[in-house]
Amino acid sequence: KYWFDEPAATGNHGHEMTFWSENHQVLFHSSQFLVGQLFPDDVFPRSGTTATGQPVTGREHRARGSERLERWLDHRLAFGFSEWCSPGYYNEDFPPVLNVVDFSLDERLATKAAMVADLLVFDLARNTCRGSFGVTAGRAYFEGKAYGWGQSVSEAIELLLGARKDHLRGADTTIAPCTP
Repeated sequence: KYWFDEPAATGNHGHEMTFWSENHQVLFHSSQFLVGQLFPDDVFPRSGTTATGQPVTGREHRARGSERLERWLDHRLAFGFSEWCSPGYYNEDFPPVLNVVDFSLDERLATKAAMVADLLVFDLARNTCRGSFGVTAGRAYFEGKAYGWGQSVSEAIELLLGARKDHLRGADTTIAPCTP
């Protein structure tokens, strides 16, 4: 399931996934766009039907995901992040944005995604002090505020800035830019 407009999930005790937050949006939109690009002719039976009653194909997912992803990217470029400087959520934003940069066949979307990735890197660079991303945040949890070295973006900070001289663990944000 890629968005609210698809049939409700089954077997999950009536609970839906979280769609509303900024980081979840880019995760779903980029996934929908890229899977549609990869499997244009495949039918996705769990996705319901189109407005004309036809089964949803990868081509339809690519179109839907492209529109939603571009809107998300445009909003970040125009207004910034509602989850600004959030260690946990920047860690969630980097991989889908970098996947679009690396794998999108749509050069316009890849360019916008690269620009958003630049904004994320700029935020990390300008708000990191002695290896810790210590700044106000739109959303943050205790572990991201109380102990800078335990932040989920810590490895990204080391990779990008060399500010820590230490590696604590692998994280999605670090793995994504290091793999071809």
